[in-house]
Amino acid sequence: MTTINLGVSLPGVGYPHIADFQVEEIFAGLPFKDGLMGAYFLSNKTVSPLINYADMSRPLTRVGSPTVGAKYTTLDHQNYYDTGLPSSPTLAIMAVSMPSSAANFQGGVVVSNYLKDSSTGNIGRGDTLIAGVENGKPRITQYGDFAQASIPYGRLAPDLPTDKMVVTYGIVKPEKTNFVGVACYIPSTDSRVSNFSGATLTGSRHVETEHTLRIGTTISETEFTASSTVSVVLIYSQDPGGANALENMRWLKNTFGVRFELW
Repeated sequence: MTTINLGVSLPGVGYPHIADFQVEEIFAGLPFKDGLMGAYFLSNKTVSPLINYADMSRPLTRVGSPTVGAKYTTLDHQNYYDTGLPSSPTLAIMAVSMPSSAANFQGGVVVSNYLKDSSTGNIGRGDTLIAGVENGKPRITQYGDFAQASIPYGRLAPDLPTDKMVVTYGIVKPEKTNFVGVACYIPSTDSRVSNFSGATLTGSRHVETEHTLRIGTTISETEFTASSTVSVVLIYSQDPGGANALENMRWLKNTFGVRFELW
């Protein structure tokens, strides 16, 4: 039997054991699951937003007091979730989140273990998927750790409203081309738009294992510290491929999203 630690202390005895409750597999219908390490729905419509539906023995750790609502959770640098998962050589993230209008693109972090300070020799470490707002459109960016001063990234500005959540996808791979990219689901055309970094790769893929991936903020004390609004996060240790990514994004919008009234 899998034990789920939800981080809750009951005020006495006589309460039912967590094993007496059935935790519904809300991601059972997700089309592509190979390599899925983390699957989270940050909502008060479930037993707990801490549950990792990909591995219930590894729930989220709550830090501070994230504000949990029916559709999403609001997080910031003092109030966030730690997945307990490090980056992997190939890291893919799919998410449903609200683009942040915070100044200088400091908010909207979906998943990150980014740090850049004297301890890293001022070289950016870790990976980050972030959703901001630029010129009236969402600005979706995936940063990848390749042990170089100029951090490679893929970026998109899809023609979507900024007051509704978007379905996004970021990937980082240990390859020489198409090594970091980002995509977004476009409901009106049932398609995805994507973009990969055109940067020249001078380093090689660095896998950050000292700092685990956080939802809603970064490791850095000086960058990306504004608030974020996140609903769904899926973390993979392999490349799903474009067709599978589209199937998952379509399912998140049209099946999962409809069921839980995310839009």
